[in-house]
Amino acid sequence: MWDPFPRPAPKPAPVQRFSWPEYRKSYPILRPTYEALWTSNLYSCPGSKEVMVPTSTEFDAIAFQQGQSKKRDNAAMALLSGALPGVILSFYFPSTWERWLLGLIVGLVWGNAFEYAYHRWLLHRPRSSFGKGHLEHHAHTGTPDEPEHVSLGKSPLQIAILFVSNGVVLILIDFLLGLRVNPGIFVGWTLYLIAAEEIHWRIHLNEWLPPGLHFARTYHMAHHDIPNSRYNVFLPLFDLLLGSRGSA
Repeated sequence: MWDPFPRPAPKPAPVQRFSWPEYRKSYPILRPTYEALWTSNLYSCPGSKEVMVPTSTEFDAIAFQQGQSKKRDNAAMALLSGALPGVILSFYFPSTWERWLLGLIVGLVWGNAFEYAYHRWLLHRPRSSFGKGHLEHHAHTGTPDEPEHVSLGKSPLQIAILFVSNGVVLILIDFLLGLRVNPGIFVGWTLYLIAAEEIHWRIHLNEWLPPGLHFARTYHMAHHDIPNSRYNVFLPLFDLLLGSRGSA
């Protein structure tokens, strides 16, 4: 319908500008987000000493996409490195459903124990490469680029190495003792790792949590307040067994 009193078009938001000294100072902190930008979104005007960057809303969206992509890649690698070998082993070493179920339970407990040990003695080891990487996660909690640093696994390659290093030992023990529980262990450990990373993501980004796991948000964020306690993310089994649950 024709409007006799048309409204003026809204003015575009002003482009945020940084001087080159400001840009160079902030680049090391925002480097992962900057690297994800298209070149057309980050440029200098001809004859100008200023750099034009996207708005804070665009930065938030890019950080979220980067974090989701990393989480998705880690889950895919876990399936390829854990669940797939477990299925293959079930064909070469057939077992009863009771042994398969026992292996699944062992795999879930193994995942909880490994999460605890990995988090406590590797990620919180001072001056190590693991510790430095995990320190970024703690440092970026509550910041706009937090989603880029939420993943428990730094990269899919790291996930693959974790499965291979543990899987070789499990296969040898299972083969020597003739237990035939490895297929269930591999699947159980895979399910636990994917669940832990997904719940960890939802805790930090304040997303929906399944019924019965609402306590996990308060429990895990207390670890960020007191880093030398509560190393399990959502199932504090080994925190309870080893006395690192901290004060309630």
